[in-house]
Amino acid sequence: MTIDPKTGHWTYTLDNSRNSAADRLHEGEVAKEVFEVTDTDSSGTPVKHNVEITVTGSNDVPVIKGTHTGAVTEAGGTANANAGTPSIAGDLTATDYDNNDGTLTWSVDGATTGTETRVGKYGTFTIDQNGHWNYQLDNSDPDTQKLQNGQTLPMSSPYWLPIHQASL
Repeated sequence: MTIDPKTGHWTYTLDNSRNSAADRLHEGEVAKEVFEVTDTDSSGTPVKHNVEITVTGSNDVPVIKGTHTGAVTEAGGTANANAGTPSIAGDLTATDYDNNDGTLTWSVDGATTGTETRVGKYGTFTIDQNGHWNYQLDNSDPDTQKLQNGQTLPMSSPYWLPIHQASL
């Protein structure tokens, strides 16, 4: 809080930086800051007054980091003798500073139990509750076999980390 000593006009700036006390407030949680302000009149008599600031927490979204890209290569050659690179894997981590119980649940396309699996046009994507993911190319799939030498296809699989709702 800053105050202009001539006018008495005050300004409060919330420290809402990552992992600050305000950032760690849960949704709907209330914290108060009280500042004592003293004004002295022309006769030298001090008058004290409290300025009370109420800060209400909001639900912050989790921050996701880690390996989230990769590439696979279809098997090729006569009878798929060249194995290619049929799978990739990675790990995602998440932090949520205002999470009440520390539990974060990973999901794929909205489902949220155990290891989630989604079968796509060319292969299968899985992610577990620890954020470990895997993509396995299905070399026996007719769509995969139709790919031409050197052809690349960008693919994505949405994963979700539901925003934790605090119950206060």
